[in-house]
Amino acid sequence: MKYVNLFFGILAVTFITACIQRPANRIQGTWQLVEGKYNAPDTTLQYHKNKHMKIIGKNHFSTVWQDTSTQGYSGFNGGTYSFNNGLYIEHIDYSERGIGGRAIFKVNFKADTMIFTPATKEGKEKEYGSFEKWKRLE
Repeated sequence: MKYVNLFFGILAVTFITACIQRPANRIQGTWQLVEGKYNAPDTTLQYHKNKHMKIIGKNHFSTVWQDTSTQGYSGFNGGTYSFNNGLYIEHIDYSERGIGGRAIFKVNFKADTMIFTPATKEGKEKEYGSFEKWKRLE
């Protein structure tokens, strides 16, 4: 009898685990920019006053933004991405500025926050580029 109970217990746990919907990786979801800045050798540009949203799916991403401080500039981009060993690479297939390009970031997670640090394709952090903090919405 104890083997029957054990069998049904394992079966129940397996069934419940299989039914839980989880993204294939932690980066997938809907994100809102909390803080962002672009560092260059001679200047730093803050862009946390803008409304930025990023949606990351299984193979594709899309980002839209609007500058709410001036109600002027807005933009978008999107394409495919790869995410391996904490290195996130966006392959920009479309944007308001045209097509092409890529962005490379090291990614760290703290609770529901995703932190982007500019990186080389080898994963070495860079001093200049976009530094971003995203909060998970979904």
